[in-house]
Formats: sequence, structure tokens, C-alpha cells
Amino acid sequence: MTLKRSAAGVLAGFLTIGTVLFAGAGSASASIGYRAISDHSSYAECKAAGAAVAHLYGPLSDCRPHQFVANVHTLWVRVL
Repeated sequence: MTLKRSAAGVLAGFLTIGTVLFAGAGSASASIGYRAISDHSSYAECKAAGAAVAHLYGPLSDCRPHQFVANVHTLWVRVL
């Protein structure tokens, strides 16, 4: 019985991890399902880059201020 319980616990852990890893975010942000692909010196430049790669990554993209560098915007795109 102990081996069966251990196996069930491990399986439940993997299912939980898989659910967290593959869950999508409701909005574009630095979260699971989004990837930072480039940095830009202005918000307008970042949005233009997002429009330019929409055929590769789809229409879901967002420009956020860089976490550590002032006056830099990071382009985040939805990755499936």
C-alpha cells in the first residue's frame, strides 16, 4: 500500500505542475504562457515590433516597462 500511495502522490504532483505550467494568463504580462522577445527604447517602437511579429506569434502581445532598466520597454508575446 505504501508504494501505491507514493506513486499516487508523485502522479498528483506532476499533474499539479503540468496544470500550472500550461495554464494561460488572462492578460499579457510576465507570466506563464508569455515570453519576452525584445527590448525597445520607446513604447511606440515596441508596439510596432509587436505588430511586425504578429504573423509569427499571433495578435496577443504587450509592451511593459523593463523591470531593471529605465526607459526601456520589453515586448512580451503569447507562446503556446
